[in-house]
Amino acid sequence: MMSLAEPNFIDITQKQYQYKLKAYLNFLLTMIAVQAMALLFSSGGVGQMSMGVGNVSLSMRTFSGDIIVIFTGFWSLVVAIFITTKEYRDGDFILTANRRSTNLANIAYLLTVSILAGVTAILGSVFLRVMQYFLLGPEQIAATNFFITPREFILTVTVASLYFILLAAIGYFIGSLVQFNKSFIIVLPGLFFGSLIISDAVILVDALSFFLEETSFVILVVKIMVVAVVLFTSATLLSDRLEVRV
Repeated sequence: MMSLAEPNFIDITQKQYQYKLKAYLNFLLTMIAVQAMALLFSSGGVGQMSMGVGNVSLSMRTFSGDIIVIFTGFWSLVVAIFITTKEYRDGDFILTANRRSTNLANIAYLLTVSILAGVTAILGSVFLRVMQYFLLGPEQIAATNFFITPREFILTVTVASLYFILLAAIGYFIGSLVQFNKSFIIVLPGLFFGSLIISDAVILVDALSFFLEETSFVILVVKIMVVAVVLFTSATLLSDRLEVRV
């Protein structure tokens, strides 16, 4: 038999989630600005090669939407850290809430904006292709890998969204650690850069390869979701401890 507390808790969480969608509009505006900046950087090309034989010369310029994805990924990491700060935590208590409902609403918000970021980042990449197609002309463009099918678009959006969810989970965990103990502001960068120096960046490369070099879509989804769940759960537990300390 369902207790009366359960629907109340769900209702509170839902109201907090809806509140965040409206109150955190500045994050979405920042995302648009970041992606527009990345699109501007990408419009000049990310690589160029020239070669010539006799009187014949060939110049090739490479365009890629990777910069848009990278900038958006950094945005998702920063946003997740920001919503753990005291300013945003205090704003949650405009509504009747507790740490558990706040964390669930935060996670739901981060999942939502990560998916939205995945869609807009890949749309930005497509827009870059369209822009170059009309600026340069079809005769100046190598058709290989230029056009994408709807299936490829959906798959790319899904993968990008998953990576943004992972980065948001990392950011949320980092932010929760810092709020739990301010010494982590110094400890975490020290551990990060220290491990890079000691291991010659091997640890970072292995961590990136664990996700980026995965060829199976299903396994990639499992990897990201497991790590994200662990990080979000750990952040929630830290937040509960923070409430007790406060």
